[in-house]
Amino acid sequence: MEIDCANEIVTLYFQGNSAARWQATKYAGAKGIKITSDEQIIYTPVIPNSPLLLHNIYDYPELDDVGYGWSWNPLHGLMLGVSFAQQIYFGIENAPLHHIYVTNLNLGGQNDVAQHQRALGDCIAKEILPNGKKLVLFGCSRGASTTFTSVATCAENLRSHIKLVILEAPFDTVENVIDQSAWFPALLKAALKLTAYSDDQMSPLQAAQLFPLDVPVAFITSVVDARVPIQCTQNLINVLRERGHPNLRHLELRNSPHSSMSLADEIDQKNYVEFVNDLYAKIFMIYHIIHHISQNFRETLLHRNYETNVPF
Repeated sequence: MEIDCANEIVTLYFQGNSAARWQATKYAGAKGIKITSDEQIIYTPVIPNSPLLLHNIYDYPELDDVGYGWSWNPLHGLMLGVSFAQQIYFGIENAPLHHIYVTNLNLGGQNDVAQHQRALGDCIAKEILPNGKKLVLFGCSRGASTTFTSVATCAENLRSHIKLVILEAPFDTVENVIDQSAWFPALLKAALKLTAYSDDQMSPLQAAQLFPLDVPVAFITSVVDARVPIQCTQNLINVLRERGHPNLRHLELRNSPHSSMSLADEIDQKNYVEFVNDLYAKIFMIYHIIHHISQNFRETLLHRNYETNVPF
C-alpha cells in the first residue's frame, strides 16, 4: 500500500523568538512558502538548497511581535539590518525585512499560545475539515515551546485533529534557558520586564504534565546548540517518559547550531530528513491501515445486507 504523505499533510508552523514567518523556508525545500494578505500572495520566500521537511505550510497572520517596513525607532532600524544579514547568511530570497516589537515579546506565554490556538482553529476550519488533510504541528525554539503548551491546553475539538507534533529545540522554562545559555543571566532576566513575559505564565515544563499521551510527539535537539542547551529539552522529554507517553521520538544532531539545524551540516541534514520522513511514514501508515480495514469492513457489511435482502 503506497502512501504519498506530502499530499495528505497540512503543517502549522510556529516560528522562533525574533523570527518572522519566512523562517519556515529553512524547512520548506526549493519551492519555499507563500505569504499572503487578503488572500493575495505578496511574498514567496525561499532558500533554494533547504531540505523538504514540512509540507503545505499553513499561512497564518503574522505574530504580534513582528513588524515590517520602515520605522523611525532606531532599535527597529538595527533589527532591519540584522534581518538583512540573516537573509544573506542563509541565502533567503524574496523575503521582506522585519523588526521586533520588544514590548510584545511573550516567549511562549499566554499571548503566544492564544495566537497559536487561533491559527490552529483557522487551519482546521479552512484546510483540515473541508479537505480531509492530516494536521502536523511544527515549532522552532520559542515556537516549539509555544506549540507544546498550546497542544497541552487546547480544547478537545482542536486536539483531536492533531496527528503529529514535531518540536525543534523547545525550552522547559524561560528562566532555565537563560541560566543555561546567557552570558549575563541576571541582566537578561531584568530585561524581561520590558517584554510581555509574565512570571506566572504557564511554562512548557508545567504543560508537560498536561500534554496528551495520545498525540505522537518528536523532539529534535543538537549537541552544539548554545541557545537552548539539550538539557532544557530533555527535561520535557523526561516528564513525558515518566508519564508513560507511548509514541515519543527524539533525534539528537551532532554539528548543527540552534539557528540552522536543518541547514548547517550535511550529515545532520540527512539524518533530520530521514527522521522526519520516517515519522510521516509510520504515523500515516497507521491511519491508512485503519481506513483500509474500516472500508473493507463496511463493504463486507453492505454485501451481506444485500445478500440477506435478495428475494427468492
